[in-house]
Amino acid sequence: MLDDLIELALELIFEGTMESVDARRKSLHARLALAGVLLVLFAGVTVLLVWAGITAQNWPLIALGAALLALGAGLIVWLLHKRRQHHGPKERS
Repeated sequence: MLDDLIELALELIFEGTMESVDARRKSLHARLALAGVLLVLFAGVTVLLVWAGITAQNWPLIALGAALLALGAGLIVWLLHKRRQHHGPKERS
């Protein structure tokens, strides 16, 4: 019962955050704050996977958590690089 409530709450948080981050009508500060919340939740879940793997000495679980952390970090770097290219300094005529 409790796991269903937790799943519902997390789904509402993730879905609401993803839709709000994509909405152009919201201010940039609100979208960045929501993206930060989503990032913290993602990092928390992946760190929890690594921690559970370490305590249980389950190497596949540790590898899965580390791969998710690396994937998340790579995605953030790629998005920042893409944004910097798109909104970089303008060419002078």
